[in-house]
Amino acid sequence: MKYLQKLISRQFYHSVLFWALFLSATYSLGGFLLLPHIIHNTLVKQVKQQLGWQTEIEKVAFNPYALTLTIHNLSITDPQAQEQLSFKRYHMDFELRSIIEKAFTFADIELASPTIKLVIDKDGISNFQHAYQLQQAQRTPQAADEIEDKADSASPKLLFDNINIIAGNINIIDQSRAQTVKHQLNPLTFNLKNLATYGKEEGNYQLNIALGKEQTLSWNGTIAVAPLRSKGSLTANGIKVHEFRDYIEAQAPYSLKHALISFSGDYKVKVAEQSTELDIHQGMLQIDDMKLTNKGQEQDFAAIQKIVIGPFNFDLAEKQLQAEAVKIDALDLKLERNKQGLLNILAPFATVDTESTATSGNNTEAPFQWAINNFIINNGQLDFIDKQPTENAQITLHKINFNIHGLSQDLSQSLLFALSYYVAQSGENRLDGRVTPTPLKLQTRVAVNKLALPALQPYLSGLAKVNLKQGKLSADGDLKLSNDQQGQIQGDFQGAVHINEFNTEDQTLNKRLLGWQTLVIDPVKIDFNPLSIAIREIALTQPYARFIVTEDRSTNFAQLVVNNDQQSSEKTTGSEENKEPPLAIKIDKITVKDGDAYFADLSLQPQFATAIQSINGKIKGLSSDNSARADVNISGRIDDYGKMLINGKINPLAGDLYTDLAADFEKIELSSLTPYSGRYAGYNIDKGKLSLHLNYQIADNLLNSSNHLILDQLELGSPVESKESLNLPLKLALALFKDRHGIIDITLPIKGDMNAPDFALGNLIMQAFVNIISKAVTSPFSMLANLVGGDAEQLNSVAFALGSARLTDDQITQLNTLAQLLNKRPNLILEIQAMVDKEQDGLALKKQKLQALLKDSDADNLEQQQHIALLEQLLITYNGQEEQAKLHSAMQAALSAPKGEGKEPLQQSIINEYQRSLEQALLVKQTLPSLAFTELAQQRVSAIKAQLIKQGQVADEQVFALRSSLTGKAQEKTIATTFSLTTD
Repeated sequence: MKYLQKLISRQFYHSVLFWALFLSATYSLGGFLLLPHIIHNTLVKQVKQQLGWQTEIEKVAFNPYALTLTIHNLSITDPQAQEQLSFKRYHMDFELRSIIEKAFTFADIELASPTIKLVIDKDGISNFQHAYQLQQAQRTPQAADEIEDKADSASPKLLFDNINIIAGNINIIDQSRAQTVKHQLNPLTFNLKNLATYGKEEGNYQLNIALGKEQTLSWNGTIAVAPLRSKGSLTANGIKVHEFRDYIEAQAPYSLKHALISFSGDYKVKVAEQSTELDIHQGMLQIDDMKLTNKGQEQDFAAIQKIVIGPFNFDLAEKQLQAEAVKIDALDLKLERNKQGLLNILAPFATVDTESTATSGNNTEAPFQWAINNFIINNGQLDFIDKQPTENAQITLHKINFNIHGLSQDLSQSLLFALSYYVAQSGENRLDGRVTPTPLKLQTRVAVNKLALPALQPYLSGLAKVNLKQGKLSADGDLKLSNDQQGQIQGDFQGAVHINEFNTEDQTLNKRLLGWQTLVIDPVKIDFNPLSIAIREIALTQPYARFIVTEDRSTNFAQLVVNNDQQSSEKTTGSEENKEPPLAIKIDKITVKDGDAYFADLSLQPQFATAIQSINGKIKGLSSDNSARADVNISGRIDDYGKMLINGKINPLAGDLYTDLAADFEKIELSSLTPYSGRYAGYNIDKGKLSLHLNYQIADNLLNSSNHLILDQLELGSPVESKESLNLPLKLALALFKDRHGIIDITLPIKGDMNAPDFALGNLIMQAFVNIISKAVTSPFSMLANLVGGDAEQLNSVAFALGSARLTDDQITQLNTLAQLLNKRPNLILEIQAMVDKEQDGLALKKQKLQALLKDSDADNLEQQQHIALLEQLLITYNGQEEQAKLHSAMQAALSAPKGEGKEPLQQSIINEYQRSLEQALLVKQTLPSLAFTELAQQRVSAIKAQLIKQGQVADEQVFALRSSLTGKAQEKTIATTFSLTTD
């Protein structure tokens, strides 16, 4: 009772103890009971006021003595009762040393199992922003201004000894992308020590985040707020960056289908008002299982097993990046070129933003400095599909290894590089050297090892109907390229090229077309600008060519060319408009060893075929220089036993074509040429051999050639019906040319202007052959006269005196010459036709008969008066008394006429005239028998035959007499007995 009275006494209420107890009780009640209620209500109210959401809190506990606040099981839900934010426990420990620190100091802040649901709508606004904006729109303007004023007040000073987040969970649903993206960060742990929002104090932190299965992020170091700065280390493992591809899809040229990124490194960062500093030291970045596709496509065009970058150092302020290495393992690149020639990898860059390009070109900021000591690609593969050719081309490069040293932003530096790769079953192909990117300068050793050429078949198919069956390309040399000030590529290649086991097949006949065993070009030098080629030697071993004349008389090569008239016309037009000098080429030597060729003509009936074997030879000194002359020496065999030899000088590579070439073909069996003889000559060939000696000279586009044919024992067989056969007596022509040994020797000179639009060598040869045959059969004696240098007009006839069959010495010489020619041409038959002029030959015979009568009377020994008397007597004998009397009276009258001086000579003249008149009267009185003219003709033929056969030793069966002609016409007191030639 005593103590109770003291407690309720007035003095007690004024005592220190009372007030101490009262304040303590009030503080305790307020702290333990009232403040948690206030905090609970304030949180609920603020969430409702700011976001319009409902908040449920299981318990709020505050210890006013320990200054700790603990909130249990907070849950915030939206109007649809969907939980947006929650945590199991929040604990805060406030320190009284805040007075000493002059800052709000917290010993511990701990958040256990926080869960945040972050939903981003199509406009990029989160669920928290959307709720806040909705509530703000419902506030009065005054309330909004008050909030802004409070927000503008100075930030308080804070000091945190320890901040812990345990087992956090963040669910992100992003609907702003084309497809909804969901992310879950779980579990998330965070620890931060000694964080101050003022001064230079730095706090230590540790952040661990799990971003799903096998995705972790570990972040530790120090952090300070004023200014914001941090340093430490960051480690990320297996981050599935492809799940974030929707955020970079619009800016990236490609779509990232899959990639796992891991990172480790030390960093320092500082954010100031005017600048941001970021340093990364000994960073390592690794990308695993990376797959890229073009946008809108499912098929990968690039797959990379691993990319390792580092260790690297990065300085944002200095704009510097230095990496020890960038290593790419197992790159699998699938390139495709479409019909328009665009690569799929370049498709995103087909449209260039010129405006942005121009803007970036005016950037005056200091350039970014970067350096990569080693850029490495290991075990890569490239699959290239080219759809531009008619047939898709597929080329695969595998085991690609590449490295380049010293890459940096300074592209003017010379860099050491090496590249190796394989193509299908080829050996290792390599490029080793140095390259300067800007301006381009490349020096490299090129090694191509047995590259399989059939991979190029689709490109060949666009040009010719040819199957590239075999072929291995090898090359070894030095390549130099550079870019001059005008942007032109300069450079050269020096080395050797081998193409071995090459074989092609035409798609029409499915037969071998072109091929060889080995082709060696060593050494070769190619200058690129201006383009020129210099080769020391081209060695070709076992080459083969198949040339076919088809049934429609075109060639297999012509039929194999893919028709592309439009491209041809474009090229022709271009070549006419831009005529360029010929390509500068120099080839010191070409050697051919053990070559073969096959020729067939399917247009003939029967079809014709022949082979040329053992082709060997050399061509020395080929050049495009107009003054150069290459020596040619090539030999071969035709159908096993025939021989071929070609030699001379040529320059086919020059602008001004020059040729002085001799080609000899020996002992070619003519029976195999029967299909040609049937078509063009109208006869089969039973036997014979051909030797052909050709000489072609071309200079200044003028052709001057000689074709020398020697036919040995040629015998024509049965006739062949052919519309194209020559309408000529070929048997006679051959008999004219064939000598007694069975040899036909023909020379065909050919000339022509190669600039003429209708120039065709084949036509010229055929025309020359027709001309010489025509000339031979129409003027055979002219051809024979050429053999002995004689006169054709003296060989084709004998001009006898009127009424005579006697040969003169000149005629005997002439017939002896003809005999020699007939002996040389045993197949020729000489036909003799005697000609008689009845009038003039008859007169001559009558004179011969009268002369015989006078000779019998010994008239030559009589004086004139006695001779006249004999003539008068003979005339009277032929019943010419009256005629004699008239002639005598006329003479007497002439003699009786008055005369002047010189009477004696005049009288003699009258007497002489009288004598002639008597002789003429007697001549008329002479008669000839009907056989006189025939006998005269026979005598003439006999005289000629005797001279030819008996004296000239011409075979009797070579000389025939034709029926004589009595309708001949004498000229100049002679009449010709004509000759003609024929054969059996």
